[in-house]
Amino acid sequence: MSKKEIGRHYVNAITKLVIYIVVYVVVAAIVHYVISTLLPMFGIKVSPYEGYVNVLLALAFGYLIVSAFADVIYWSMRFRYDHPTARAMRNVFLLIGIGALVAGIAGAIGGGVASVAVVSRVSDLIPSLSEVVNKVAVNLEAGNHMMLLGDLSSDKTLYFGRNLRGII
Repeated sequence: MSKKEIGRHYVNAITKLVIYIVVYVVVAAIVHYVISTLLPMFGIKVSPYEGYVNVLLALAFGYLIVSAFADVIYWSMRFRYDHPTARAMRNVFLLIGIGALVAGIAGAIGGGVASVAVVSRVSDLIPSLSEVVNKVAVNLEAGNHMMLLGDLSSDKTLYFGRNLRGII
């Protein structure tokens, strides 16, 4: 894929992210107006349920926004790295974003204690994700160096810093 195509996808991803944010703000404002002003004019009182409606909106649009942000990360990484590396980073940001979304929703519904509990579980997940990403990055980097050296049948000496070397 050429840099021009990657740039076009990157701009499209940013545009999609901005559109999702704007649509969420507009829809939330319309829902608030309908629940707090329009429906009471007809004698329908649903204002006690406005929080639940806002949580559903936050879940729906929150996932779209997190997914669009992860796409922005993916296309920005594609400028310098290949698909597997960019996809790994997209997945990491997607999982972190979904964790933050769930923690925010838990805080809105259950209060601060529920939010702290969710954040602690998500923070337990993040170090294992970073280990996986680091292992993938190291393996990709080692694979790139092995490809530069040529076939594995010849006896070549690899130098890893000053004192480390290996023969392949």
